[in-house]
Amino acid sequence: MHVDTGLSTRFVTDRNAHQVGLLVTVAGERPPVLGAQNVTVELHVRHGGVAGVIFYQRIPIEEPEENRWIIRLGELSGTSPLQLGVTLFVNDRDERGAVEVAEVRVTGDVLTAQGVEHRVVTTPVVATLDGANHVEPSVERTLIRLQATQARADAITQANLGHFDSAAHTLRVARDSLALYGTDAPIAEAMEDLATESARLAEREHDPSDHIARRKPEDGKGR
Repeated sequence: MHVDTGLSTRFVTDRNAHQVGLLVTVAGERPPVLGAQNVTVELHVRHGGVAGVIFYQRIPIEEPEENRWIIRLGELSGTSPLQLGVTLFVNDRDERGAVEVAEVRVTGDVLTAQGVEHRVVTTPVVATLDGANHVEPSVERTLIRLQATQARADAITQANLGHFDSAAHTLRVARDSLALYGTDAPIAEAMEDLATESARLAEREHDPSDHIARRKPEDGKGR
């Protein structure tokens, strides 16, 4: 069970806060590891300046205590990694340099030819907080996909129930949230897509079998 934590940090001027995008990827290993069951991610905030946390997938999330969340990702196959997208907003407190803002703890029951082995992987989330942007494009692209995919899924559910105004609003909110990532071409394209789809839903243009409903995460692995 291999765990990778990718980070992409932007400074949001109007919030006077750092936007720390965190992508947790849990992947299988080469044989003899066959997969893993009961994969769980625990996120524990370690920095007093964290003012908000957003999870981008609708999966079971427990909060047994303040600033600590448990996310149950489920089963991991050898070829299909599990991903979790999170954004932490950290208020600027005139700190400069690398700062530990959170800790990620991943547990799972790994299946091998010899049997089941319980594993625990703990990784500190260390971000550079210096009032500047430290962008990792691959992390941002995946977080954007996760956000847009979940927004579309929510909008489809609302539209299928006949709540078109709510569905259109859901996509507008998602579009606006992507503006925090800047105005690069992939972001602008994703925002334009969401705006177009929002306008269609506002006009009651929706069929459960249309392209909006068939759209899937480009990763195909996020949950």
